[in-house]
Order: sequence, then C-alpha cells, then structure tokens
Amino acid sequence: MGAAAAKPVQYVKICSLYGAGFYYIPGTDTCIKVGGYVRTEWMYNAGGSFTPSVNATFNRNNNDVNNRSRGIITLDARSQTEYGTLRGYLSNGFSVTNGTSANYTHRAFIQLAGFTLGLTRSFFDDFSFAPFSNQTNYITSDTGGGGVHTWAYTAQLGNGMSASVAVEDPTRRRTTIAGTDAYGGQRMPDFVG
Repeated sequence: MGAAAAKPVQYVKICSLYGAGFYYIPGTDTCIKVGGYVRTEWMYNAGGSFTPSVNATFNRNNNDVNNRSRGIITLDARSQTEYGTLRGYLSNGFSVTNGTSANYTHRAFIQLAGFTLGLTRSFFDDFSFAPFSNQTNYITSDTGGGGVHTWAYTAQLGNGMSASVAVEDPTRRRTTIAGTDAYGGQRMPDFVG
C-alpha cells in the first residue's frame, strides 16, 4: 500500500471579502493588505523647485537639475463589526529631494460606520493632481501630499451617491499675513460639506 500524498500547509489564507490582495491575519478574522510604491523624478529648468517655469532664469542660486525619489509602504487592515467594516490605514514613506532626506506619514486614519478620523486627504479636495505629479496644483485645492487631520462622516445615499461633512485642521490652507512671513493664529477648524 502506497503512502498518501502530503497535503500542502497553507500559512496565509486569502481574504476575498475586501478585494484582491487581502489576506487573513493568522488566528483572526481581520484581513490585511500590504502595498506601496517607489517613484523617482528629475526636473530640468524648474527654477529651483519642482514646478516647471516657462520664465525660469538660469542663475547661480537655483539648481538647473532637481531630483526626488520616494518609497511608500501602505498597510490596510479591515475587520467586520456589528456597525460595519472597521478599517485602519497607514501610509508611511521616505523621501530624498536634492540630497535632503525626510521620513513622513502620508496617511493614518480609522474608518467605521461612515466616520473617518485621522490624517487623510481633505474632503474639500474634489480632484488633486498630487497623486500623478509633484508639481504645483494650479486648478484645485490640494492636501494630497501631506494630508490633513480630520473628523468626517460620509452618508451613502444609494445609486452611487454620497454626502460628506467634515471638521478639518485649518493650518494646512492658511496663508501669511499680508506684508509679512508670519501666520495668524488658529481660532476655528474648517467646516467642509
């Protein structure tokens, strides 16, 4: 009589509940997805920044060539509760721009039952070019790069429609006091709908 074939041991179980790329954390009902990206860019004749300038002048104060490289790691953990899906999301990275390095947290938030709390993109940003380019956004508001601290609620109205309200940290959009490099103090959060 021959020996039975050994059954392969499955250490990581696929979690199809939230889409492709999620796996169960062993011994729990929580699913996790690990992701990220690496990006590098070079800019020529940008006037010392990453914003192309048609009128950039060549001088000794600005670099004619600028470069930036980034690496981002994302963690997305989700679990079912009696109130809906509980989600924790973290996006953390490392960036080197013209030889100067920095670590930063891009996103860190929790979602449950329509509520979003933490560091995320502003609910005021309808469309941002930040995910596609590091260049200055001339058309719309943009908190895409660093995010904004927020407390928000999104109601799903059906047929693909939703409505959101949020209370956000206003320091991300503040401007300097006219004629100075100083900022005014914060009095109230931004209310967004």
